[in-house]
Amino acid sequence: MKEAQNIFDSLLHPNVYSWNVLLHGYGKHGSLAEARSVFERIPHPDVCSWNTLIKLVSQYGCLDDTKFVFGMIPYRNVVSWNALITGYAEHDQNEEVLKCYEQMLSEGLSPNEVTYIGVLNACGSTRAIHKGTLIHEEIVSKDLLKKDISLASALVSMYAKCGALVKAHSGFEEIRVRNVVSWNALITGYVQHGQEHEALNSFERLRTEGFLPNAVTFTCILKACGSVGAIDKGKQIHDEIVNLGLLKEDLVLGNALVDMYVKYGMMEKAQEVLQKLLIRDVVSWNSLFAGYVQHGWDHKALDCYELMQFEGLTPNAITFTCIFMLVSLSHVDCFFPQT
Repeated sequence: MKEAQNIFDSLLHPNVYSWNVLLHGYGKHGSLAEARSVFERIPHPDVCSWNTLIKLVSQYGCLDDTKFVFGMIPYRNVVSWNALITGYAEHDQNEEVLKCYEQMLSEGLSPNEVTYIGVLNACGSTRAIHKGTLIHEEIVSKDLLKKDISLASALVSMYAKCGALVKAHSGFEEIRVRNVVSWNALITGYVQHGQEHEALNSFERLRTEGFLPNAVTFTCILKACGSVGAIDKGKQIHDEIVNLGLLKEDLVLGNALVDMYVKYGMMEKAQEVLQKLLIRDVVSWNSLFAGYVQHGWDHKALDCYELMQFEGLTPNAITFTCIFMLVSLSHVDCFFPQT
């Protein structure tokens, strides 16, 4: 960026396009402070300047900053609104996403694929299936599903989160070119709503069509295996995860693997997996702790609790629930001071 700055400074009269290129460059390299400094030097920022700034603030700043910049834009377009919608979505403020969508329409602006993806995700998170269905109809009327696989995947995910699995499956089948994200949207929906066998069948179809599962896929399938007692399948998935080296970089996947073995009652295997995780959190230990309590292994449960504390992890509500279960079932009182 320093070289780009030197070239820029050599220009006698940089136009707004040149300023915008420099602004985008600083933002791309994660320098929000310098990007803001560049923006303040632009004599007459255009809508592209403002949109670049708000996207950078949304990406690297806080939501309050994003809202502040958005409120200062003298003329905004769909890109401006998308930046604000994305900011709200990243902070799980789904009601605000839907309000932005309505206000954007009231200003006479036409949503694009990015807008619809954000709104569909909000509809799924809030279970606003009626709203989501209306958005679906609008998307179809614009013939956008054939052009954008991310939009199609968001539609499948919305129906799946709302529990409308028939519509989710129907939407999935209409996707001409699928990817692992679209498969994950369907599989996740099946697992979340207790249709584990459908999830496993979809997983086999995914493989048959030549797709490579990722950490999200495996996490869902491990949950399905644990729920239906598919121990052989679960072990096979475990081997594949290890061969792909995924446990080194995904704690959620590691926790799902521990939890699967706990559900099988294979506590030694669960502990072995946990000990091999490069990073462990309170969720990891809670799964093992709860398993030992449920299977009556009091001393193992006590050891588990002590090891969790030794690693500097703070117990949460689930940990304390396990403690009270252990006390009530085995009359262990070492957690409480003697009076």
